[in-house]
Amino acid sequence: MDFGALLGRMTTAISAVGGEAAAACFTPRGVHHDGFYGEFEGRAEIARMVRECFHRDARDLEWRLADPLCDGYIGYAR
Repeated sequence: MDFGALLGRMTTAISAVGGEAAAACFTPRGVHHDGFYGEFEGRAEIARMVRECFHRDARDLEWRLADPLCDGYIGYAR
């Protein structure tokens, strides 16, 4: 799958409070590095972050990512 499309799927899930769907965009031991909330490792923790952090602190959360980069192992977007 194209990395930009994967990010689109993840951000749509996050905006819809789909913690498990967002976490499914990561490998089972994947890590989400968040500049505000910190690091979350594994799908269960990533799903928890979406539910308990993002949507706890933001009303009508909508993510927009730009400039996706991926080397096939690590992905980044701002």
